[in-house]
Amino acid sequence: MPPGAVDELIERFFGLPEAPIKSTGSGFVIDPDGFIVTEDHVVENAEKVTVSLQDGKQRPARIVGRDPKTDLAVLKIDVDHPLPYVSWGDSDTARVGDWVLAIGNPFALDATVTSGIISGRGRNVHLGPYDDFLQIDAAINLGNSGGPTFDLDGRVIGINTAIYTPNTGSVGIGFAVPANLARPVIAQLKAQGKVERGWLGVRIQELTPELAESFGLAKAEGGLVAGVTPHGPAARAGFAAGDVILSVNGQAIANKRDLLLALAAMPIGQPAELRVWRHDAEIVLRPVIGEMPASPQITVNNPDENRVQRKNFIIGLNLAPLTDDSAFLGLGLRPGDVIESINQRPVTSPGEVTAKLHGALASPPKRVLMLINRNGTNRYLAMSLEHMPNGRDDG
Repeated sequence: MPPGAVDELIERFFGLPEAPIKSTGSGFVIDPDGFIVTEDHVVENAEKVTVSLQDGKQRPARIVGRDPKTDLAVLKIDVDHPLPYVSWGDSDTARVGDWVLAIGNPFALDATVTSGIISGRGRNVHLGPYDDFLQIDAAINLGNSGGPTFDLDGRVIGINTAIYTPNTGSVGIGFAVPANLARPVIAQLKAQGKVERGWLGVRIQELTPELAESFGLAKAEGGLVAGVTPHGPAARAGFAAGDVILSVNGQAIANKRDLLLALAAMPIGQPAELRVWRHDAEIVLRPVIGEMPASPQITVNNPDENRVQRKNFIIGLNLAPLTDDSAFLGLGLRPGDVIESINQRPVTSPGEVTAKLHGALASPPKRVLMLINRNGTNRYLAMSLEHMPNGRDDG
């Protein structure tokens, strides 16, 4: 038999034990007792972590805490003398155009320093719910994750976390977690091994210009409540689907991300003041902020569970079957969607849906706001009926 054929047969029929996989990343010491900051994905699923210090000595490290939502982690090594450590800077004062230095371990080339400028702030690259990255053009490559981004005063204003690249190499677009976002997370991981975040108990949807117009708002600013968790802080405070949260404790909310960041930073167990847009008027609601569950669940918001038979929810039909040329498909609906309300009024039958759509077609501005349930999740759709046919029943 040719060389390796026996091993191939054994692996095919019996399997061979997987060889351990080694990976490298970067980090930095934040206090003299040996606490080290790195990225969560650097140590995720690690069975053993070893830290190489600047003097070349290697020490075993234990994982004190991890936070996948911000991709941050804290390690601890035992030391017999105080270690030199870095100081945090104020990332809120960092401006586009400011020079920065990124230090890390790319391709196992330890203590590599690259320089560049901050080329963007508040970047959301959809890596997690709290994306608020500094974009830097200092070269970041594989192995740089977890290393510090310094300002020219030698203070850490960011933590290298990701690159944008078509080929795994640096093309000059890197992202760093801002220090002011990282510091409270790191402090909690260091102290208790986990992060406690404020929780309102709502599902937030991005407020588009079309949705803002449908809700009677002059600007598309705020966070749209698409669902409310039963018995959660929001439900107890009187929130409802269709509310638009405009501010939290006086802090204006521009978009969904602003709202998620503001709520996560709220003290647990304390009341908060939220300014809310509801039915063309502003109201103030004061929920007591809860602690975010490990796996928060948003239950479908269905005020009248008896109005839809369970079998209809399972197969996703609350209307007659759609034909290929059905006008509903042109509205952004998909087969299987369940229409729960139109223009913030519940609908309980295909006839009600058809009647409300014909009513909207007959009167300007021929727009309709639908609350639908898609695969168990509520969301709003704002649609124009301007070019839809009138006089034909597609329901």
